[in-house]
Amino acid sequence: MKLATLNHPEMDFLGDAILTGLHEAGHDIYEMPVIGHIRGRADDNYLLSDGSKGYTGVPGHLQLNPLPEYAHTEEEMWDTYKDFDLVMMTSYRRYAVDALYKIKEKMGKFPDNLVVVDGEDHCVIRLDLIHQWKPIAYFKRELLKETPVFRVLSRSVEGTPVFPCPFAAFTRSYPEVNDQEKDYDLFLALGMTYDARQTLLAKFMETASEIEAEALICVNGDNPIRGSHPLGKYFHQMLGYIEYITKQARSKISASMRGFGRDTLNFWEKVSFETLCLWCDPGIVIPFPPIPNKHVIEFEESCNDIPRLIKYYLDPIHNDERLLIARAGKDWLRSHHTTKARSEYLLRLSQLIISGEKIIPEEFGL
Repeated sequence: MKLATLNHPEMDFLGDAILTGLHEAGHDIYEMPVIGHIRGRADDNYLLSDGSKGYTGVPGHLQLNPLPEYAHTEEEMWDTYKDFDLVMMTSYRRYAVDALYKIKEKMGKFPDNLVVVDGEDHCVIRLDLIHQWKPIAYFKRELLKETPVFRVLSRSVEGTPVFPCPFAAFTRSYPEVNDQEKDYDLFLALGMTYDARQTLLAKFMETASEIEAEALICVNGDNPIRGSHPLGKYFHQMLGYIEYITKQARSKISASMRGFGRDTLNFWEKVSFETLCLWCDPGIVIPFPPIPNKHVIEFEESCNDIPRLIKYYLDPIHNDERLLIARAGKDWLRSHHTTKARSEYLLRLSQLIISGEKIIPEEFGL
């Protein structure tokens, strides 16, 4: 399949994941504009809305094992733009939209096989964009759960199906680490992007102190919990990405809670290893969702159950149970939620729509 991706240099994590995964799967990709940071070099050839020069460095989750250099020229793209089987907007930010309108100018219309990926930090479906561009599918990072009988395929806007498409794990860029050997009982590193995270951090620290667990709990340097909490001096500064991934992998238990957005990259990172993940359900639709007590251990947003869960799963009596769930979580992640798996999910659904074949929800974990 011949693909064109319309991108914005300041990509969100989902755009990074989809574009990385498509290249990992070996597809013939034409990028507009070409993205440098997935290849280990900064993007600095674009302008911001105020006319100043933009700059996007290489994020931590892409520093190791970057993709090879881009194989096509812009001239090649425009020589063959009518032959694309699928045009995918990895974002609806400025430069991706500019690329779409450039195609429309050349073709006299929007592409027939257009797919929109919405990785923004909100649950709003952009009805205006669907109405204007008429994509064949809209992939939404934060698609809210509605009722127990909710079926994703019943969700459409003006005939455009809307599918869940959360973040994924950038496993190709993880450092080599033995996740079966553990240095810590507890590990937690969270930014101040959601109020209940402060409670989660406090519960981890208090429980670690009470049971004298080996713990590493990291916060931003300006987090007020350092001064306001009686154990504030024991909170560690945030780590660099490689150290963060390594220490998390070599911990028995960690936890994930939503941030600014409901979907958070740290959840997919935590479940990538044999580390038991305590998980606060973010309330979004996830294809092939995690099953509580099989892949993760669910906790309430109040965090009142955190001390009990930590004590239970650190008790040597329950060591085998903890390991069983941690390993099942890792297998689940590596099977369904890597960048390559996420891009193939999106691509396969798009192909079925184009061909007119029936979509069987169970085949996509929906």
